[in-house]
Amino acid sequence: MHEWDALQARLWHGRTVLFDEADQRFKCWYDGTDLSTDRWWAIGYAESDDGLRWVKPNLGLHAYRGSTDNNICMFGWGLVAIDDADPDPNRCFKMIEMTKRFNTDVAQASREPAIRLARSPDGMHWTEGPPFAIEAWGGRQA
Repeated sequence: MHEWDALQARLWHGRTVLFDEADQRFKCWYDGTDLSTDRWWAIGYAESDDGLRWVKPNLGLHAYRGSTDNNICMFGWGLVAIDDADPDPNRCFKMIEMTKRFNTDVAQASREPAIRLARSPDGMHWTEGPPFAIEAWGGRQA
């Protein structure tokens, strides 16, 4: 059995590594996928005290192939920011999230493609907002 991010665990393509001043540690959100032919992506979470040695904590949040023993914090992909100015500590982490339809054998639920703003108190437990559209520019639709 291989890990959910066995094919790709990628930081390029706009993923996020931040230093969290409150926790005094580096935090990373990356997208990954497995060796299957199912076209799906998930967001993994990793953390580091020094920025060199990374740990993928077992979050136990989302099932992958019947097990929640993984570091998946959300299905889809997105960019994360820390918003120190938000007075609500439950919304200090923000993500512009892209979701797509997922194979229900991999993810728990199938969802329509969408762009959403997600919020989190810790960068691991996310609450998704409603989908929104991005207006067309330069003659192309996003």
